[in-house]
Amino acid sequence: MTLWMSILFGFVQGLTEFLPVSVTGHLSVLKNILGSNIREPDFLLMKVFLSLGTLIAIFMVYGRDIKNVISSLVDAAVKTDDMGYRERNGRLTAGARMGVLLIVGALPLILALFLYRTVESLYSNTYFIAFALMVSGAILLVLENFETGRKNGLNMRISDAGIIGLAQAASMLPGLSRSGATVAAGLACGLKKDFAVKFSVLLSVPAVIGSMAMNFVDAILDGAKLSFVPSYLLGTVFAAAAGYIGLLFLRYIIIKSKTRSVSYYCFVVGLVTLIISFIL
Repeated sequence: MTLWMSILFGFVQGLTEFLPVSVTGHLSVLKNILGSNIREPDFLLMKVFLSLGTLIAIFMVYGRDIKNVISSLVDAAVKTDDMGYRERNGRLTAGARMGVLLIVGALPLILALFLYRTVESLYSNTYFIAFALMVSGAILLVLENFETGRKNGLNMRISDAGIIGLAQAASMLPGLSRSGATVAAGLACGLKKDFAVKFSVLLSVPAVIGSMAMNFVDAILDGAKLSFVPSYLLGTVFAAAAGYIGLLFLRYIIIKSKTRSVSYYCFVVGLVTLIISFIL
């Protein structure tokens, strides 16, 4: 594991984690093509540090929202008197309600946890990844035609959160874009575009943390080399910086309905991946 490879993986992780082009697909293709000599345990440990970088990017952009959700949920859980954590009509405050919606949206991850071992082999199947990338491209083409809805955190339904959560669980397949799937599901449920992006990103936090925990345990049990950690930390820095840029760009292309060019990118990358798979 060289420093330039950590920088490259970190940059790709940061951009593709939030851009609707599939981070798992890009990292898997990159490893299969450029890093075939990287041991799987070392690759898993590297992904832990790269995911840490994307978490940092999320907190840089949505840190205030995350703090509000956590503090509101804690207040609603522990306070029994009227200290302002509930509105006058008796309903949960916006922060607490958002927290409940995120919890419901995260529940399908339990299903994904049981299916993870089943689809794990697909991460080295570049033919499947190529096909899934093209599917992501098709989703983005449809996504551009969605009009912004009227729902936000105050009138979004529990069922909407569940549907978006199922879309996130499906995106565990390599090549399927998590952000593309969840934002598309949110817009289909009638969410406002800016809120659909925010909910998608906040919903990714438990998914990223869960993936980090699983990869870390597997990496340590399989004998990952800790001597590469300084190199991984460099990748973390680049993943955080690229992730910050990727987040801002995601908001821009969704709100401005400019996903068509990104969809073409998915089609091209999928086709190139398919061609390279035949050659190699």
